Amino acid sequence: MRDADRLILLLGRLIDLVRRSPDPDEDHKATLRSLVDAARARSVTVRQDGGILKVEGIVVGSDTPFSGLVSAQMQAHGLSEMRIAHGASAMDFLGLIRTIAHDPAGYPGHLEVSDRLLQSGATGVSVMTVQAEQAAVHERGLRVTEALQAIGGSEVDMPRPPAPPARRDLGLVTQSSGAAYDDTLRVLLSAAHTLSEAISQLHADAEPELLRRQLDTVQGTVVKALDAGRVDQAVDGVAALVRKELEAKTDDGRRAFTVALRRLLVDQHLDKFAGYLLDELYATDVQTILRRAGKPGTKILIDRLVQAQTYAERKAYLNVLRDVEEGTEAVAGMLSHGQWYVVRNMADLAGELRIQEAVPALGRAIGHDDARVRRSVGVALAKIGTPPTVPHLRKVLDDPDTSVRVAVFSEVGGRGHSSLAMPLFTAAEKEESGDVRAEYYRALGRIATPDAVDALRQAAEPGGRVLGRRPVGDRIAAVEGLALAATDQARSALEGLLNDRVKEVRDAAHLAMRRANV
Repeated sequence: MRDADRLILLLGRLIDLVRRSPDPDEDHKATLRSLVDAARARSVTVRQDGGILKVEGIVVGSDTPFSGLVSAQMQAHGLSEMRIAHGASAMDFLGLIRTIAHDPAGYPGHLEVSDRLLQSGATGVSVMTVQAEQAAVHERGLRVTEALQAIGGSEVDMPRPPAPPARRDLGLVTQSSGAAYDDTLRVLLSAAHTLSEAISQLHADAEPELLRRQLDTVQGTVVKALDAGRVDQAVDGVAALVRKELEAKTDDGRRAFTVALRRLLVDQHLDKFAGYLLDELYATDVQTILRRAGKPGTKILIDRLVQAQTYAERKAYLNVLRDVEEGTEAVAGMLSHGQWYVVRNMADLAGELRIQEAVPALGRAIGHDDARVRRSVGVALAKIGTPPTVPHLRKVLDDPDTSVRVAVFSEVGGRGHSSLAMPLFTAAEKEESGDVRAEYYRALGRIATPDAVDALRQAAEPGGRVLGRRPVGDRIAAVEGLALAATDQARSALEGLLNDRVKEVRDAAHLAMRRANV
């Protein structure tokens, strides 16, 4: 089940439970606990429009259990949106559910939803009514003077700005028009639900002085958001600036965005942004920002990867670094780090990204004292798979740890490893572990050169009648290797085993031929 559907299911189930029984029981606790767990991963916005539910823009299936109930209660209370903050507490969820679970007439005094939510003590959730949203749309369209009049302000002591041009948008135009447009942008930034809403109205090729002032205003707003701990707003704003920069067609426009972004993409900001990579809601925007930052962004990611304590963190950082062109030198340099887990993480990264420039450093790390490091280094060399990795992989054949040999050679394969065929076969003949021998044979199959296939043919033969008789398990592993090779030479060897005296070998050969559609 998708995360969006699951969230609605949990919300609807808790609404249903509260409607049926206000006294909490084990069902209440289990559902509430699941909702709190979901909030630990990300912030969430649930929207309802004409009976259609969306979670972060993803339409919830109509067949999702309790989706109809959630939609009906939101409509009954006139809600267009429910916002659940990152890390919302059990009290927050209870306050929200108890606020909307029953029909509006059932609440004393017919208080507004926001008032009832405030009375519940919830701080990690908020709601937007349809009426309030419509009013907000209207208010965002007001000019500065109209906004002042609407809230009872006076223009007596203020210089009257020039009238804005006759446009349907809010007038962030390409020609310099004085302080009025700076004021308009400030109002936009303060009233918009997200900074990107206001930034989207910037004109990338406006008159240089006007664009510079507007970008200074945006930059100041982003810095204030960061200083106030609203990193999510800052992420939204900076990502919007990066996208807007691509729209600039003139040198002056591109230069203005470059200067603004250079001031924002500094280490202390980038480090805060990187922390939101684990939040699915902001991950894409953070990736956009870090890629735009170039080497400083790569350095922040590598520093984060070095300190990553969980697989989820390492995966998030690796996913971004996989698409970053800069920073390979930094990865190679970290392979000589004094902490074992740093070397392991960098080796994992070098393998995932197939960084050929890291091969010499990986080769030096292949003799590391820690088996976990040797495993990651060997796997990285196998994934890179170029001929220069072969001398280093030969050393793994003598590694004292069986699990290291199995893990590394389960990744070996391809023509880049063709010169490993004979050393692999020789090592297999001497290997005491049946599991390791089987992995060597499968590696030979993936290499699939004539020498490798001939070695597998020999390994699949029964050997002497008494002395030198090959174990059945080894012969079956060699058959699996022939199946992986899938060359004419390999199929010919399999045909010779179809009438073998040993039933298990015959069966394995028949199965291999069927899989090859022969």
